[in-house]
Amino acid sequence: MNLFSLSFKNDKELEKVLNSGNIKENSFTDNKEIEENNNINYNEKISMGIRDSVSSSNIEKEKENEGEEEDSQKELVEKESERHNSMVLDNKRSLFHKIFGPMEAGSIRGSIFNMVILSLGTGMFALPKYMSNTSLFLACFLIIGICFAVWWSLLLLSKACEKNKIYNYSKLIELLYGKILSLTYDTIVILYSFGVLILFNCIIFSNLGEALYGIYYYVQYDTLQNFINDSFWNDWYIKILLPYASSIIIVYPMCLIKDVSKLRIISLIGVINIIGLIIIVIYQSKDYIKKENIENNVNYFDIKKGFQGDFDTLNFISCIFYASCFHIGCVPVINTLTNNVQRRIEKAIRRTILIDIFFYLVIAVVGYLSCPIDTPSLIIQRPTIKPHDSDIVMGIGKIGFVFTFFTKLPNTYSSLRITLFDKIWGTTEITDTKNYIVTFIVIIVCVTCSILYSDISSYIKIMGGLFSTLVGFLFPSLLIIKSNEKKIYHWENILTLAFFIILTLIGFISSVFTIHKMIVG
Repeated sequence: MNLFSLSFKNDKELEKVLNSGNIKENSFTDNKEIEENNNINYNEKISMGIRDSVSSSNIEKEKENEGEEEDSQKELVEKESERHNSMVLDNKRSLFHKIFGPMEAGSIRGSIFNMVILSLGTGMFALPKYMSNTSLFLACFLIIGICFAVWWSLLLLSKACEKNKIYNYSKLIELLYGKILSLTYDTIVILYSFGVLILFNCIIFSNLGEALYGIYYYVQYDTLQNFINDSFWNDWYIKILLPYASSIIIVYPMCLIKDVSKLRIISLIGVINIIGLIIIVIYQSKDYIKKENIENNVNYFDIKKGFQGDFDTLNFISCIFYASCFHIGCVPVINTLTNNVQRRIEKAIRRTILIDIFFYLVIAVVGYLSCPIDTPSLIIQRPTIKPHDSDIVMGIGKIGFVFTFFTKLPNTYSSLRITLFDKIWGTTEITDTKNYIVTFIVIIVCVTCSILYSDISSYIKIMGGLFSTLVGFLFPSLLIIKSNEKKIYHWENILTLAFFIILTLIGFISSVFTIHKMIVG
């Protein structure tokens, strides 16, 4: 027996002590297990809390996404309902009401009217000049084909605007291609606007002299050319002082107006004058068109002449480019169209192009048949049938034509002024002092250029071949490539870009020939 066992009275006490030690050991281990379990439970609770917070945030995000989807679906439903309602209203209205009913702001008819105004003018009256060598058949084909190209490019431009929700040509280019290409576009627009203003001055003073001859001086001079070369109209004070004086007295105050919408009534009268002049040209052509002239002098199918000498076919194409490309003014019109969904935009553009094709074909064919030999730069300048014949009706029409371009000058200058202010001073806010100075400089420069070189056809060919092709064909094709969801090397993008690059190159070649002829003489 050992000492430890002797310290106790009997075995029962020893057993109690040993049992108590086991209890303490067991209690100690139990406490450890409890603590470990508590720690595990605590960690599990923390992890569960994190999962709960993550899941709750995910739920909130899902709810937000669902809310955004619901909002977008509501917008789509609203747009679809508006589109459906507009379609229902269009279908319910009679044909008479659609054509002659009241023209509301932002309506399709109002948009068509504004776009037709942009596309009818000088370029249309210049079409007959180059038809003699181009041939009647090829000329009509080119008018229809190029108008189709213009329709296609306008659709591309409108889709790019609608896709990016930007209805500003320059801002759209800056968004998709950066500031360098946007600056290039603005420079092109500035040069184009200067060219148009110079052309307007040439037309004003050319037609004013012709109007005076047709109304009064036809008695004293056999032909218009004799009047221009031998009368007071050829004196220096008429050729120099009259353009400057009329521009400073009439054009300068009109161009100082900051809000050109105040001239809308005058602009409407100008449009009426254009329509009236079209009617006069068509009506008087019956007296010009003679069977013997048509049989002996009209070129129907000989297209070879157009690619010889002055390359009149290329010149004719440039004239169509200038006449039909109205993309700069089309974008604001699309923006103001009520419920400007793509269907309504396409309808307005399609109808505008059809109207343009009709007027272009009528003026080109009738004008050419009425004067197949020595066709003038503008068909309204065709000579009278006999010497000393009066042409009071056409003379009045030419005065109205002059008035039209006096009203067009402020509208064209307004867009040029905004661009100049934005590029020079970085703001579109027009202050009085700067407005006086800039407007005066622009008018003097344009009048001076029109005096130094006054050939109307050259300006039309240069602007049509050099500037209209870039703004009307190349830029829209570049914009749609960046706006659609197809890859850049998709066959549709390649086909679109190749087609419009070819048209642009044709215009460039025509402009180069024209500039070379201007320099060489």
